[in-house]
Amino acid sequence: VKIRVGFDPDADEALVRTLLETEVEVAEPTPEERRRFYEAAPERFMTPTMIEASHILMPSMGDGVDARQAAQEVINHLTVRPGDFAETALRLSQCSSRDAGGALGQLLPGDLAPEIETALEGLTPGMIGPEPVHSRFGWHILRLDRRQSGRRLPFEHVEAGIAEHLRDRAWAGAAARYVAALAEAARETGVALTLDEGGE
Repeated sequence: VKIRVGFDPDADEALVRTLLETEVEVAEPTPEERRRFYEAAPERFMTPTMIEASHILMPSMGDGVDARQAAQEVINHLTVRPGDFAETALRLSQCSSRDAGGALGQLLPGDLAPEIETALEGLTPGMIGPEPVHSRFGWHILRLDRRQSGRRLPFEHVEAGIAEHLRDRAWAGAAARYVAALAEAARETGVALTLDEGGE
């Protein structure tokens, strides 16, 4: 005997979920299991690296070579007189950050254009980039002000999230075993169940 079971995700998902929640039980993860998970995967519980940076944005002009050259000349000046950065930003930058001396504030990965983030990764705090960096906004003169490496979050701050993750993982495994046992029991009685969307 072959029974075709059509599966409509929108109509049947709640029913299936209710059945599984009624039939499948999992134990609450113990404090030891939570701690083991935390210790086994420390990279999962790190804050992202944060930087503080400043820039001077010089717009692209008709001749890209001239715009780059002008930005390079500013860098050459600032390399000799780094204390002029804020004043130079106020005078030349086409970004609103000029009013703050070019300071962009605290930044997380993804806050800046990829080419700017890449350039900043190569700098040490206090260093002005040796070459201007081009983006769709123009030419950037960059200075890395501070870099704070990611820190591991304390166990107490993430324990509830770990417990939820372990519960979900245990439930998914138990539900899969329950469904497999149902299918095996059906096969043993000569019934073939198929649950794909087309009923095949």
